[in-house]
Amino acid sequence: MLDPNAESYLDLDMLRRSFAGKQPLLESLINEYSSQVKTQLPLMHHAFAEGDFDSLEHKAHTLKGNSSLLCAIQVQELAKRIELSSRSRNTGDLATCLQEIEPAVEKTLYYLDALINERSE
Repeated sequence: MLDPNAESYLDLDMLRRSFAGKQPLLESLINEYSSQVKTQLPLMHHAFAEGDFDSLEHKAHTLKGNSSLLCAIQVQELAKRIELSSRSRNTGDLATCLQEIEPAVEKTLYYLDALINERSE
């Protein structure tokens, strides 16, 4: 049984329904997502530091979509805020969101991994 805090990061009901009977697909998507976010987050921070709001907006949009696929609700919401704040050049909100997204991604990946382990037992 997953920690009840997982519900703050993942829509577990939707995730379980979407991937019922598709364990290998879910594992593959989680591995790809993990690799992608670990690559993209430093690039997002770099884009912010360089004032490259268009690149940051694009990367946030991609992260938002990938997070949606895995029902990663907290990362999805933060990526959406980064996307919109990039568009409006709201540097204060961008700085806040970029700080908040790192721990949200870590927890999301932790709970996704726990979900895989739960399903394989």
